[in-house]
Amino acid sequence: MTDPKPCPVCRGVKFGINCLELYGQYEAHYFCLDCESEDSPQGPLSDPCGTAAEAEEAALRAWNHFVSDYLDNKVA
Repeated sequence: MTDPKPCPVCRGVKFGINCLELYGQYEAHYFCLDCESEDSPQGPLSDPCGTAAEAEEAALRAWNHFVSDYLDNKVA
């Protein structure tokens, strides 16, 4: 499994994962625990998955993509 990229705001590496179940489908997203801001970055919600584990893996991929896009747009 790939590691999450550091937070694009604070460069922190502590994350929480929210996982939601609705109608038998699971969605999840990562958020930064190191940010001291009330508006700590949250990654995008994963696509619906059949299990919580699949949703968490999808959320990790979505977080890493979010961080890359954030940094690319910040530099541009």
